[in-house]
Amino acid sequence: MLILINVISGNAAAVVPAAGFRSRSGSNRSKFLRFSRRPRDRRAPRWLGGCRRATAALEFALVCPPLLLMLYGFIATNAMFYTWSVMQNNVQYAAMMMATGQVTSFSTSGLSCGSSLTSTQVEYYACSGLPPWTTYTAKATETCAVPNVSVSLTTNASAAGLADIYLLFSGKTLTAQSTAMKQGNCP
Repeated sequence: MLILINVISGNAAAVVPAAGFRSRSGSNRSKFLRFSRRPRDRRAPRWLGGCRRATAALEFALVCPPLLLMLYGFIATNAMFYTWSVMQNNVQYAAMMMATGQVTSFSTSGLSCGSSLTSTQVEYYACSGLPPWTTYTAKATETCAVPNVSVSLTTNASAAGLADIYLLFSGKTLTAQSTAMKQGNCP
């Protein structure tokens, strides 16, 4: 093993064998190799003037944009999955409220989630607590032939993703749906 030691006087560097190193001949003799300066091709470009600050700024400028794109991509994907998770929980709760008969009022045409909903409507329970950065449409159906209820929520996936940088989610719809067996009699 070799240890590189900088010599303070001049631009020279010395290569010294490490402690316990034996050369091929078996002796512990130290061998010094001196270099007057670094090879010319390893120097910084002349326009940087050999300044380490400029080199660091250049490296930062080259590395920063891809890292920021990845960061915003992670944030957008996380926001979309969070929105979908909250939507799924809400439709399951609304379907259970409707299936047990605790709430009987619903719209089959689909309602936009907003402040006009009342607590007697199934859509109110499907729309409560959703993230505010996008708009939602809630729809509920009840089938008496096979006694079940179904509640669904839909939203634009691009709006749910907050920062859709690569347009991966544009034109796509994020949907959460839950179906539950109707308990009791159908009206």
